[in-house]
Amino acid sequence: MAEVSIIVPVFNHWIYTERLLESIEEAEIRKDIKLHICVVDNHSDEDATKEGLKKWYESTNPHRDFRQLLPLAENKGYTGGVNVGLRFVKENWSDSDILILNNDMELFEGCI
Repeated sequence: MAEVSIIVPVFNHWIYTERLLESIEEAEIRKDIKLHICVVDNHSDEDATKEGLKKWYESTNPHRDFRQLLPLAENKGYTGGVNVGLRFVKENWSDSDILILNNDMELFEGCI
């Protein structure tokens, strides 16, 4: 079974992040792909983002294999957030392909 890890660095802008996470959940991912989602919160100071990410992380979805939220104690910038996500993926899901998405993107059906 193929594995794909999606890394999403986030700093505020919950409205965009929510749309991206919903588009991942709604995308018709092939059944032979095990999907991991790693969201790196780059020390968001927006309450809506912090609360939305917490709710997303705590919710369950039977169609997804694993989700991870990595809240950072300081803003490491875009590249720093991506690097934190990459380290986590390599340590925990080492056999997976990696897809890095900005939080203002949306997936479409069949793209993975």
